Amino acid sequence: EFRRVLFRSCQRANSQTINLTYTNPVNDPILYSIIWNSTPSNNFTQVTDAPLPADSFSITIPAGTAPGTYSGTLTVSNSGGCVSGSIQLSIIVNPSPSLGSDITSGYCSNSSANLTTLFNTAGLTATWTLNGNPVANPSSVNQPGNYQLIVVNSSGCSDTAMVTLNSTPLPNATLFNTPSACGNISPTVNVAVSGTSGGVFSGTPGLVINSGTGIINVAQSTAGTHTITY
Repeated sequence: EFRRVLFRSCQRANSQTINLTYTNPVNDPILYSIIWNSTPSNNFTQVTDAPLPADSFSITIPAGTAPGTYSGTLTVSNSGGCVSGSIQLSIIVNPSPSLGSDITSGYCSNSSANLTTLFNTAGLTATWTLNGNPVANPSSVNQPGNYQLIVVNSSGCSDTAMVTLNSTPLPNATLFNTPSACGNISPTVNVAVSGTSGGVFSGTPGLVINSGTGIINVAQSTAGTHTITY
């Protein structure tokens, strides 16, 4: 007597193995055969008169099998050549969510990061953890580390992704050489900076400043006092 003829699984890139168990065989079956239907298209392995193991045998779901219902016919036979009636096997492969590649992200040390914007989790149950501990508010985290996201769909199929979150220190720079100039005398003025390099220059409205070099175009700027940010 075969206990299970219907299996449910999730779509996977790798192959999967499921076990068919049975009890109380009658008339000493020693061989088994499985003939899989050709539709939907699949790569299930046909089995012909394979030795029947005691209690159970395995069925392999090929790697990359698309979601769908796959059916086959199982028979057993004994040493006298007698063949059993057909037993229908069905394997339902449910679609799995796909989060995509792992992500490395960062946030400024005086702010927080929103993990929920990094992956599309619409329609999925999402769980975030850090070092195995639940993340209470993944939309606002301010602790660097390796975060794990697990999502589950309505079929119970899941996917996992990792986020390496880095905290970026605030730049430490000092502006000096506060310039004053007449546009008709000094068409440009440099703003000097010390400390952390690689920042971006900006100014209050009316100040024309090169965001990369800090050079002020006096001739094109509005007269007055301006604030420069780096």
